[in-house]
Amino acid sequence: MEKFKRSILKFAILMLVVNGVIFLVKYLLFMDYYKHSEEYNSYLHADSHGWYLGEETETIGIANFSYYSDSYIDTERKLEYLIGNVDVDTIYISADDHTLSPYREFSNNGYKSVRYEFTQGGYKFSDYAKYNLQHYIVLFDPNIRAIVSHFFNEQSKKLLGYGKAKAQVVDLPWDKLSEVERVSLSKERLSEQFPENSGSSDKLEESLLNIIELCEENDITLIGIKFPLASEYSDLIGGKSYGADSILAVNKIIVYDFRDIFHNNDNFFEDSDHINSVGAQKLIDSIKILNFGKTLSTYEKSSSFVTNAHLYMERICTNTSL
Repeated sequence: MEKFKRSILKFAILMLVVNGVIFLVKYLLFMDYYKHSEEYNSYLHADSHGWYLGEETETIGIANFSYYSDSYIDTERKLEYLIGNVDVDTIYISADDHTLSPYREFSNNGYKSVRYEFTQGGYKFSDYAKYNLQHYIVLFDPNIRAIVSHFFNEQSKKLLGYGKAKAQVVDLPWDKLSEVERVSLSKERLSEQFPENSGSSDKLEESLLNIIELCEENDITLIGIKFPLASEYSDLIGGKSYGADSILAVNKIIVYDFRDIFHNNDNFFEDSDHINSVGAQKLIDSIKILNFGKTLSTYEKSSSFVTNAHLYMERICTNTSL
């Protein structure tokens, strides 16, 4: 009997140690997701396209609450949290052509953003208990295998130099790649964001409509943003869209359409649909112009920028008149 008790005790200690290690890994992976400022009245919610702007958005009074792979479901949860804790007056959300894609329904941060569901009232105790059980006893978390596997795979690649040959191409500045390489990478991205024979996600559309309703109920100005695309990727997308911008437009919500604003500036891009730090600053300047009409910078005084800005304002007016 004593031997059995010792075995049980050893097993329990082992499980506690394993749980503690995995909990620490999970904490390290998740902690950046929850970082945000509550000192602003305007917030940007987007996936990686907004995340690439970093904290520079604060220079125009907008806190960046974006994170790569965020979906409208994640944004809805974050918005409800902000409404309960901050005096919010303006929300900017991604209205890109892919944001209602079925791929985003399954590739998102739902297992992270679920935490925000329990910061306000109105939730079921059973759901809260289940969340805490999976949060603190991570061995019960159905996502933990994928989370830990991803963590150790990434660490192994760094240690072993796996994928170094591919990195030599992908990690080159976008404007240093050949046109053939840029088109090839753009095609890969297209197949990911726009799967063949797929319609928009009903779940994501429902969350987008909930976001619109939440903003209306709380007197919050909602503005959509379509982020810049490299010319090769924009050409491949053509008229493909899952229609998030159309839903916003039908609800009389302004959409800032920046897709083609940097068409001739490959040096502003990190890859086919993400801008680099230079492009991020230019985009922030562009948002500033549309929001406040501030004095133009040297770049903004260029005829091409002014022409594009006027075109976008015309397009915005057209969208909101639908």
